[in-house]
Amino acid sequence: MQVKRWKHAIKVEQINALTGALLIHDCTAGVFVTTSEYQRGAVVAAQKASARGFPIELYDASRLYDALQIAQAKREMRADDPEAPWMTCMFPDYYKWQ
Repeated sequence: MQVKRWKHAIKVEQINALTGALLIHDCTAGVFVTTSEYQRGAVVAAQKASARGFPIELYDASRLYDALQIAQAKREMRADDPEAPWMTCMFPDYYKWQ
């Protein structure tokens, strides 16, 4: 898994590096998450890796927020905040506040 908090788009070289890491470490799949977006070449590289048996899922900011069920933050969000939307949607049984 690769996670990048960047302002610039993810390039093909970064997807190639993840593909190489999958191969070296005998992994069967990869996930690349970014707060920015992917250049076209990066998307094509992920598709080619998937076609060759190394599936790589790409999450850009929009898809990440959708997956976490966050439309827009109206307050500062901290990773240690148990009331943060991602905590309650990812761990609903653990975070039961009554």
